[in-house]
Amino acid sequence: MDDCYLQQQCIENVDFNELENIFQNIVAHGVDYALFGIPDDMKINGISAHDIIKYFSLIKFGQPCQIFRTKNFNHRIDFDVSLFIKMCHRLGVFPNIIKQTYWGSIGFKDFCDSIIMAVNCDTQEIQGQPYWIMSLVGSKNHNYMLYNEAHVIGKKRNYALLREQLYQLICKYEKRHERMPKTVILYYNERNENDLVQIKKMCKLSMFSSQTESIKWVIINVVSHKNMAGKLFEKPENEGSSFFIADDKFLKPNEFILGHDSNHDNPTSETILKCAKCVINSDQTFYGDFAIAHVTDSLCYLYSESLTLKNQPLPLTYAINSTRQAFSRLNGKLTANKAYSNDYDEDEWLSILNTSMKFNFLHKKIANPFV
Repeated sequence: MDDCYLQQQCIENVDFNELENIFQNIVAHGVDYALFGIPDDMKINGISAHDIIKYFSLIKFGQPCQIFRTKNFNHRIDFDVSLFIKMCHRLGVFPNIIKQTYWGSIGFKDFCDSIIMAVNCDTQEIQGQPYWIMSLVGSKNHNYMLYNEAHVIGKKRNYALLREQLYQLICKYEKRHERMPKTVILYYNERNENDLVQIKKMCKLSMFSSQTESIKWVIINVVSHKNMAGKLFEKPENEGSSFFIADDKFLKPNEFILGHDSNHDNPTSETILKCAKCVINSDQTFYGDFAIAHVTDSLCYLYSESLTLKNQPLPLTYAINSTRQAFSRLNGKLTANKAYSNDYDEDEWLSILNTSMKFNFLHKKIANPFV
């Protein structure tokens, strides 16, 4: 911590809007990492402070942070009604804030002209009715830490609507960077072959704009895999241990396995790893398995709340968390607007819900931030 710039703030009686401003300032000042200390029973606008901070960190701002209970903090001061923030700029090991130049060194040629995306679909019964939520996240910048998001709500999966949301995220990139992306890397975790067919179809955006025809797509399915032994996967500036397995005895040419284990300083081929299998279902860039594995591996090293390596890339973690939060907000919207829903048929009501979720991730009129 000697090489860190530290700034402390102690804020009395923080409310929801003030906490949002804090996160905006953290992002604006380029802070790499923030520690939030809270008492056990702290509430913000009647909601658990831990849940709200986690929501801002993982979903709304994509800002790396760690939440800790102040009773475990050394040299504790009075935190009964206070929120303690400790910021640092150049953390040493984790989270690994990867610089833009790193991406080019591992074979990611278009790292300054790319979007990394992830899609997650899930179903849940809410108030006696089954609903599907399809979540899509897309990177805002070329550090691949901050992400835009979009949702589609329905009684069944609707890839046509999700394609529209995908195009909107591409447009946001174009507006921000004044050019179309050259490459889109898309992760998903579905197991049904029909999902792949729909996802490939979803990525064809020429119906919206002919400019999208120049985009090259890499589509990768990330699935869990049994533990196994692995060999060291060398990469520059690696503070942990990564393993790359591409054994043609049991893997197809377009498949590889990543294993992560941060508990061994000198890993060997005998180390048993928790693994994730990746299947490259489309590679229009011709990067090759090894370069794509490097990129995927690096995304697993980016921020995780527990400060350990993930067995899935960061955008896929965001997409999964985004779906969970969207279900919570959908439940709140259905409860708050139950009387109005009777005035519309099912399709009209779903259209209203999709519109409200699309344009306002937070419903300003409801105190609960998950609504």
